[in-house]
Amino acid sequence: MGNVPDSQEAVARFNQGRDAFLRALEAVKEQDLARYERESRAAWTEVVGALEWGVKYCLDAFCPDRLPPEKLDKLNEEGFEKLLRMLARHARPRFERERAAALHRWRIRRNTTTHEGALLPHRQLREAFFDIRRFLLDYLPVSEGQVPPLPRPPSTTEDPAEKSSVDPSPGIRRHRVEGGAAFIERLLHEGLERLRYSRRDDQGASLASFEREALDLLTWHARRLLDAGLDADGRLEGPGERVEETFKDILMRSMDHGVSPRDTERLLMLMPLLHRQSMLCIEAGWLRRDEDGLGFEVPTLAALLVGRQLARGRGEAERLTEQVGRERSWAEAAWMAVADGDDLASWARPLLAERDPLRLFERVVVTCAAFGATPEGAVPSEEMARAFQLCVAAMVAFAPRYVSDEHVSDPDSPWFLPEESWRQCVLDLAQASRVLGARLSLVLPPTPPAPLSEVLTALELPFRLVPEEREAIATLCAPDAAARSGRLGEPFLRQVFGFPETRLGRLMTEPFLETWFLAVGIPILRRVGGSEARRLLVIPEGRHPAGYLLNRASLIPSWFEDWRSLSVSSPEEAVQAWVGAVPRLVGLAEVSEALRRLVLEQGLERLDSLGLRETAVQALLENLVDLWPRTDRDGERIRTHAAVLRLLGFGDPEWQAHSEMWMEQPALGWRTLLEAGVPQALIAQWCVRKLIQKREAPEAFRHGPVGVIAISGAEVLGSGQWQRAFQQAEEALNWLLAEGDASALSVLADACLAPDALHAGFAPSMGQVAGMEIPLHLVFWRKVLARAAGREALYARVERNAPLGEFHWLSDLPLPLPSEEVALWERLVSEAWKTPWEDEAWRLLTCFEQRMSVFLVTERNWPSLKAHIELQGEPEPTVFPFYVRLPGQPWENPWAPLHVKARVLAYAAEHGEDVVEPVRIVGGLLAAAPAPEAVRAAPFFGDALRRSAEHHPARAEGLLRLALSPEWLRPMRGDSTASFWVALLSAHGSACVFGALARTEGGALGLGCVDALLAQDLPALRERELSPELLRPILVRASEGAYSPSDAFWREAWTRARAVEEFPELPRLPAGVWLEQLLDKSRHWEARARRSLVGHLARYSLHEEVRGRCLEVLLQEPERLPVAP
Repeated sequence: MGNVPDSQEAVARFNQGRDAFLRALEAVKEQDLARYERESRAAWTEVVGALEWGVKYCLDAFCPDRLPPEKLDKLNEEGFEKLLRMLARHARPRFERERAAALHRWRIRRNTTTHEGALLPHRQLREAFFDIRRFLLDYLPVSEGQVPPLPRPPSTTEDPAEKSSVDPSPGIRRHRVEGGAAFIERLLHEGLERLRYSRRDDQGASLASFEREALDLLTWHARRLLDAGLDADGRLEGPGERVEETFKDILMRSMDHGVSPRDTERLLMLMPLLHRQSMLCIEAGWLRRDEDGLGFEVPTLAALLVGRQLARGRGEAERLTEQVGRERSWAEAAWMAVADGDDLASWARPLLAERDPLRLFERVVVTCAAFGATPEGAVPSEEMARAFQLCVAAMVAFAPRYVSDEHVSDPDSPWFLPEESWRQCVLDLAQASRVLGARLSLVLPPTPPAPLSEVLTALELPFRLVPEEREAIATLCAPDAAARSGRLGEPFLRQVFGFPETRLGRLMTEPFLETWFLAVGIPILRRVGGSEARRLLVIPEGRHPAGYLLNRASLIPSWFEDWRSLSVSSPEEAVQAWVGAVPRLVGLAEVSEALRRLVLEQGLERLDSLGLRETAVQALLENLVDLWPRTDRDGERIRTHAAVLRLLGFGDPEWQAHSEMWMEQPALGWRTLLEAGVPQALIAQWCVRKLIQKREAPEAFRHGPVGVIAISGAEVLGSGQWQRAFQQAEEALNWLLAEGDASALSVLADACLAPDALHAGFAPSMGQVAGMEIPLHLVFWRKVLARAAGREALYARVERNAPLGEFHWLSDLPLPLPSEEVALWERLVSEAWKTPWEDEAWRLLTCFEQRMSVFLVTERNWPSLKAHIELQGEPEPTVFPFYVRLPGQPWENPWAPLHVKARVLAYAAEHGEDVVEPVRIVGGLLAAAPAPEAVRAAPFFGDALRRSAEHHPARAEGLLRLALSPEWLRPMRGDSTASFWVALLSAHGSACVFGALARTEGGALGLGCVDALLAQDLPALRERELSPELLRPILVRASEGAYSPSDAFWREAWTRARAVEEFPELPRLPAGVWLEQLLDKSRHWEARARRSLVGHLARYSLHEEVRGRCLEVLLQEPERLPVAP
């Protein structure tokens, strides 16, 4: 992507996606599935790519502070949804939530096709093209010609990803939910916002005038369509300027008496709109112009505007009612008029009086829309009741054409209503039935009422519906009357939820049925009441409407109240209903904690009060297989699923007993099970099993589904030898290594560190280094030792003498350098210092002692050890490696280096463990150790001695006396031994300690002794600051500001010439008193000695001031310092 978002890139990608879509349609005609899949995926990728470019362009254009390219890239990494939220804050016109949700949904669908191998229907792709094209046209400087729409779909095109060619009903249309007036107001507001942004440099006069006149102008355009006898989505030729006509009317009216002040004001208001109103309406997005003429962008708006005028125009009401009734595309005008206060009877009378058969067909649809707006409290007249019955009969007679591949299809007649129109009519009639109630009859006469009967007789249309189908449709149209006569029950539900290949099955698709049940069916069942109705509303079996309640989180509280009522009259059925409802909660994303408590906790408490708790839980157990999660959902769904599983009340033994039920399943929601309380060790066992199966599967089946075409919303759990669990187990392994408890890590350690782990197949790769796969057993301990759980797993393994495996990557180097086991213990102590847990010191100490008590025998060293081990009476080994116990004191075992032993003792002593005896043994080993090893162990040994003296003073007295011996004092003269000297000074005093030092040969003392004196006995340090053995450490601490020596010290320090080797720390010291004294006193040294030390500082000091001062001295010397080799 370039640095600056470019709108033309979005255009180019949209058109590339359009071309790919057209090629996919050609592949459908040629029955080339592989090409269809390839091209449809390309179409998804390109059109959503256009959306992403468009969003970035808008952010760059709309944000108050122009976003730099790196900020846009950063936002892209954080997620597309965040980009849409930011756009919603800044975009003009307003970027509504529904549009953002739709665009985000299409991007998710694109990801599904790209990453999960899904094949989505081209109907959905058409919808995506429509939404994204509208977005580009509304918010980018793009013309309609630059992003042409997709051609209309041919009726015979069959979607390979969706065999049914029936488009689902949109349910209740948006303006029905918002209200007609609110819908009109919103479209006006959005259009004006769009204009204000696109014309932000305008002076504003035309916009102010247009804002006042917009509603009148749009209504006038809608009336022109109606008066011309066109559909609501029709096109008018010619400009048709309303403002010009208004000018003419005012001027003609004013010819005799002049222009009135009111007309003058009106003319001034309209003046800026002359010859511009149509163009402004197009820019606002209300109208559109194409090759056929000028029409409404949203045809529903035209109908609503006519309906609004009809309800308010008393003089024209009858004529407008007559005009609207002639064409069904204007049906929403009837709905709007009645919703705005028009008399419903005024729409019933024209229907009953209609004798033109063609207009009767149209008028039925329009009258149904009027019934859909029946106001609450309305009382039906005889005319309304007759019109309602006529409409119900028409829904039966004009039911949509039935097309089937296996059965004889209906003839293709234009008298059969389109499915979408038919569904809307049924919903409108059902709404009237809900409002008018028992005052409407459901009785279908043997022959349809007039004038419908005459039309049907004359047409001789075939008799297509059987009696059961006719009654089912009548029940859909008049559910209140059906409920009162007992028809809204199981037989009706079986009819409407029949097999999809039946006539009614094709019509009863979602979301139509859901809309019908939620809007009218369920409210009527509640109102009419009765035990049968209560069962339908509460027990989610078959196709009961209870399922619709439980599929809506907002409606579950009302379901729960019905359920409580059922539990009083029929407790056994209440158990059945609750057990059926619990699993349905799992799939709802919007279930809150309060809702979970309501259904799960309070529901179970209610059953407990009835003595049915055990019965309910047992019923859940009978369907346990269905309750296991196959995949992990996000958000509230995982918490809900876990809460459902916790209802079972399982402990570790019960989870273990049921584990085999899901161990071999092809997929598992392991995070959900962890949330539910499943022991992590069981998840680790499942993880090991699945990764072994993955390694045994053929290569083609290890990394994803093979030969699978997924439908929308489906998840592939298995394909041949591939399982979704292969990927889930890898995710679980990484999580367990990072966050798993000790039991889970022990399971993984047993699997990957066992001698035959590679042969058993559990050697998952942890990545590559230099092209080499790194199996888990090489890096296992490095990954887990930083956590307390990982160290606990190691302790448990040592306690049962289990092999600890190979030791690689225990250092921070990027290469897999092999290490000894002692490196593992060294790292273990380092990590334990960082994040200790209670009693870990005792655990580490005992495990280390146990490890030093045994010897590891491998196949490599067995020949050399065989004779010795047989002498001890040990049996012949059957498996390698194994441990043999060593005689004697563990701390004397030379297996562990001295510094590792000292570190373990220091850690244990720090946390209060009694290590006096091991410290005594290690002290003796330290006294006899070579100097390099002693220097490395001395600091840790000093820490162990000091903490032992603090925590166990009585037992440590002997140790502290022993520490004054020359053998123990000699290796403690280094720089990091302050703890040792603090322990001695605290126990014996400085006089005794220095008396012991005087009897010890060993040369100068290091920083450790001086640091201890600074902390314990400063006067003693001042008394001895001129001692030669303390010169270097005092000089270092003085230069750091930790100690201020006397003038006598400085005279003594630099009186005689000093060599570079005596003070290796000098290049690290900042300028201070030491430098002033050195430069002053060294003038009396031999010239070569002075030049040597000063020149060393000039060359190598880390501080610029020191280098500068020394270089200045050298430049003033008469004899130049020779260049160093």
